[in-house]
Amino acid sequence: MKKTFSLLGLLFIGLLLLTNSATGIVSETETESDVAASVATTNVNGDPPAESEGEEEVETAEAVTTTTTEPVAEEESSESFSVVGSAEQSEFGTFQVEVFFTDGEIVAVEALQLPTDRKSDAINTSALATYEAAVIEAQSADIDVISGATVTWENYIDSLQSALDEAGFVA
Repeated sequence: MKKTFSLLGLLFIGLLLLTNSATGIVSETETESDVAASVATTNVNGDPPAESEGEEEVETAEAVTTTTTEPVAEEESSESFSVVGSAEQSEFGTFQVEVFFTDGEIVAVEALQLPTDRKSDAINTSALATYEAAVIEAQSADIDVISGATVTWENYIDSLQSALDEAGFVA
């Protein structure tokens, strides 16, 4: 018994249906079942099945497509913006932060300029993460200094407060 529709044909139909759904090739009047029916009557080479003289069974596959549509929840629009603080000068170099706000809250603080000497690098690596977490928790520039990072703290707070003031942020 000659089968004109094989596993490869099923794979072809699946890919065709996926491609048509993704690219919109199926016209508004042509449904996926119409496409599946037309593909089911062709063999792997794309030719229509050959007529034979004897009785021959031709197996066809019926494409079953399940489409689930879920309601899309409306997203609340959020107001996000950032403000760059003043550039603060210290004996070690320039320090400046940018403060990020979403829906009226501080969500991040990023250092834009830092002193680059080795001692400052070592101090800033650990202190900045701690200061940022403290600012986000306190939602203000009223945070504690870390021992050994006093100059960083002073410049961080000054730049941070200037950004909060410019944004009109009130804790």
